[in-house]
Amino acid sequence: MLLSFSTRRLLQRSAASNVRLFSTDAAQFPVAKQRFIPTAGVYPQGFVAGGSVCGIKKRGQPDLAAILSDRPATASAVFTTNQFCAAPVHFDRALIDEARRGGARVVRAVVTNSGCANAVTGKQGMADARAMSEAGDLLVGKFDGT
Repeated sequence: MLLSFSTRRLLQRSAASNVRLFSTDAAQFPVAKQRFIPTAGVYPQGFVAGGSVCGIKKRGQPDLAAILSDRPATASAVFTTNQFCAAPVHFDRALIDEARRGGARVVRAVVTNSGCANAVTGKQGMADARAMSEAGDLLVGKFDGT
């Protein structure tokens, strides 16, 4: 399967044991953005959040964010009503609908990127959305220590 550069980089980074993907250290973000980074006592118990650089944005700026739960959490989402949605929107809608049909809407990770819209990408976009979901699964495994 062909993966976009950013998805390949995310998979590589999440698989590397010496890479710390998650941090609430505001110092790693631009000064203008540091006021938005919680430092302590803000996240709900059992959740971690943070960001990394996976190569989407130029100049090495942070372009990937994730929120992980240490246990299954109920998932809910609000999606655009636009008929021309990007592949990740279609993928995530299906994921939430599938979980709902199973009687629960449970997730452990939310992974998001910035720097590209992921829109008008066709079959490759769906493949990349699936790969991002799999990368989220890898991150949950690292969070669990497996």
